[in-house]
Amino acid sequence: MKFKSVFILTFTICCFTAQLQAQNSRQISGKIVDSVSHPVPAVTVTLVITGTLVSFKTVTDKNGNFSFTNIKSSGFTIYTSSPEYEKFSKDYVYAQSEKNIQLNNILLRPQFKLLPNVEVSVSAIIIKEDTIEYKAGLFNVKEDAMVEDILKKLPGIDVGKNGTLTAQGKPVYKIKVNGKDFFGSDIKMATRELPANIIDKIQVIDDYGDLANVSGIKGDEPKKIINLQLKKDKSNGMFGNAAAGYGSSNSYTAKLGANYFSDQTQFSVYGNSNNNNNGQVVTGKRAGALPGVTTGGSINNDQNTSGGPEGVTTAHSAGVNYSRDFGNNNHFSSSYNFGNANTDGFREQSLKTIYSTFDYLNYRYADYSRSRNNHQLFLNIEMNPDSMSYLKISANLFVNNNKNQNNANYSIYRNTDKTSEGYFRDSGKTVTPNFSYTILYNRYFRKKGRNLAFSFTQSSLKAAIETNNIGFTRLYSNPGVYLDTLLTQLIDQNNKGFNYNLNINYTEPILKSSYLDFIYQHDFSRSKNIRSVYLFENAINSFQYAAELSNDFTNMFTSNLIGLNLRTVKKKHNFSIGATLMPVNTKTFSDKTDSLDISQRVVNISPMARFSYAFSQSKNLSLSYRGFSRQPNYMQLQPTRDISNQQYQTTGNPALRPEFIHTISSSYNSFNLASGSTLFSTINFSTVQNKIVSNTILLDSSGTQLSKPENLNGFYSVSAFYNYSKGFHKNKYVLKITGSYNFGGSAILVNSQRVSGNNWFLLQAAEFKYNNNKWLELGIEINYNLSTVRNLISQSNNYNSSVWTIANNMRFDLPGRITLKFDFEKIINRGLDSTLNKDLNLLNVFIEKKLVKKKSLYLGFAGYNILNKNFSLNRQINGNNILDTRSLQISRYFLFTLTYRWNRFGK
Repeated sequence: MKFKSVFILTFTICCFTAQLQAQNSRQISGKIVDSVSHPVPAVTVTLVITGTLVSFKTVTDKNGNFSFTNIKSSGFTIYTSSPEYEKFSKDYVYAQSEKNIQLNNILLRPQFKLLPNVEVSVSAIIIKEDTIEYKAGLFNVKEDAMVEDILKKLPGIDVGKNGTLTAQGKPVYKIKVNGKDFFGSDIKMATRELPANIIDKIQVIDDYGDLANVSGIKGDEPKKIINLQLKKDKSNGMFGNAAAGYGSSNSYTAKLGANYFSDQTQFSVYGNSNNNNNGQVVTGKRAGALPGVTTGGSINNDQNTSGGPEGVTTAHSAGVNYSRDFGNNNHFSSSYNFGNANTDGFREQSLKTIYSTFDYLNYRYADYSRSRNNHQLFLNIEMNPDSMSYLKISANLFVNNNKNQNNANYSIYRNTDKTSEGYFRDSGKTVTPNFSYTILYNRYFRKKGRNLAFSFTQSSLKAAIETNNIGFTRLYSNPGVYLDTLLTQLIDQNNKGFNYNLNINYTEPILKSSYLDFIYQHDFSRSKNIRSVYLFENAINSFQYAAELSNDFTNMFTSNLIGLNLRTVKKKHNFSIGATLMPVNTKTFSDKTDSLDISQRVVNISPMARFSYAFSQSKNLSLSYRGFSRQPNYMQLQPTRDISNQQYQTTGNPALRPEFIHTISSSYNSFNLASGSTLFSTINFSTVQNKIVSNTILLDSSGTQLSKPENLNGFYSVSAFYNYSKGFHKNKYVLKITGSYNFGGSAILVNSQRVSGNNWFLLQAAEFKYNNNKWLELGIEINYNLSTVRNLISQSNNYNSSVWTIANNMRFDLPGRITLKFDFEKIINRGLDSTLNKDLNLLNVFIEKKLVKKKSLYLGFAGYNILNKNFSLNRQINGNNILDTRSLQISRYFLFTLTYRWNRFGK
């Protein structure tokens, strides 16, 4: 109740402040003329309120007149835009008492250049400080192409076979349409359902969050988002597609998508059902999409040489997205998504655990089934109560209901001697509702650059987890001599989490282009974990409560960040420099026993800095430094032992301290219109204090181990990424070279002894594309992926693994409106366990015929995994464990489909 009262009071004060400072409405009129005083019609006129991002647009009438109404500020800037005239901009300031303002005539000068024998080209890419903008029409795609087909042609963007996107080496987490949320974070709804011919511009944006967008103060690490700007003549209309298919092994697919767009409204619905993993039977990693080596005591290298999903999945999904503009720059949007997926599969695993004197090797086979149901509801409203205020309220509700079942058999060897064998069976279900909301308010002031912004976010999480597992173990003390144990458990776990975050940013202009930023951030979280374990007692034929394996504990985390920042914004460059003070308090206690009551306090002081320089619209450089804290999760703090898996037991550590991460990032982007070359590059350095790592403790000679999290120092990581692309003959030929590198120094704990190590990850890729717009598209790609781990335990335990991928894809547009496509990949694996060191040859073929010349009705035939050589290989190195996994992928099948696409655009 206390936190709720604070929020209501804060919100009331801000709204009251907005009401007091609201200005009387006024009308602003003017006229645009040329050099001989003739009126100029069809000129775009923009009015921007002084010191804000609030803008209003209109177009001059046939007499050159324009006007704006309901303007509540006496200070503003007028901008004009016309292809035939030079741009105009001017600042205006009037007395507060003036209600009807008539501006002096605005004179525009003609814009022309004599360019004899010169071909004028439009720049395909414009690079700004936080945005890279692609002109979609200059990247040729076929008539029936979708957005995903354009993205595959854009330099610096990679599209995975499963639809994932990366931009400049970082994952894209959201796609917007005309600046509005589109189906939340469901990227494929935009890339695979929207036609390419409606897109005007594609913008890749470094998004620092809503608060940074309105205040201009950039703090957190940016996320990549993509905004699809529609063509003006395609912003009004209806379009969509419907498809149905059936094939071998009873495979099927069915989907429907329909969209209505207008100047003020977007409405989309979709439905999808299939049992073929959405056609994802491909493997191979696209350049830039591979996971890197993360720093940390785990020396974690998750190298998955398969791009397809694990197992065989039957999936059903549906959703609706609605957004509408109303009033004066007000906007409402919402979406709902439902998903159901049932997956069956198997895994073959080889787990090597390394100690200083000997190694343990665990061979295990497991089959599994999973059922997942999820609901997601998103609501968002944005309002401008007056010309000086902005308010945004958004809410998210997630509900997940998952069930799983696993059956595993294993054998463990010490060197060549078998120490134990057994089986493991478990089943469980998890219900997780999660609700969160955010309120963002921004207040502009009459003094240009003065700004006050605050945001409040609150979220709550509940998780009910029920697990039933049976574990049988046979321990060998001598050949033929063994001891059998059977353990049956019921685990009932209830987790509750509550947290809120308050941010206040205030900016005061001190010079013409300089600002002083005051930053305050308060974070609070409280998690309660109740874990009840029951063991089956044969003597009484019932389950009994196990107090030593159960617990009821609470963890609270509180942090306050106070920052002061000097920021300068120029046309060519901007920079900011400052410092933050961040005290962090943690408290962990048990409601069952007084013996657990731990409080800790840490104070972190770190500088912060950013610098960006724009050499031109096609070339820029940026540098930044930031520090931030990361708290342990409740599983790492849980102070009871988990013996669900008897051979690999875990326990938490309530004395863990929060991590503090320092990062330095730099990027350089360049586009050369004359040569058709682009370069995107980044270099990053990070180091971690109090890194949370796993301490692996050997419990007995059979290989049973206990994992417990601890804090360690001495971690760093250096990473680099580049993407170079060059087009020839108007992009008929395109060569792309991509590289990703990561070197990290870290440490682990083995039997409570520190073991230092380092790891190296390298990806080098080259891709060639040929595009004959009439009938042929060709792509050839070669990827080399190398991972190494040094000094894991001793010099003799150094590990290298590598993957070569050679891929070829082609599209033929044949007479008779027939399209033939195929893609082939050969994957060569080296360095995995001998039983998993296998090569893959994958071939998919697609044939499609347009049945009616003037209608988008298509009959298709597809053959997936034709060579029937598909499986997933994965290597993970975590602490002193090296895990190689081979898992089930969907086998060969053939599918006939009938697809209908429609679109109707116009005012």
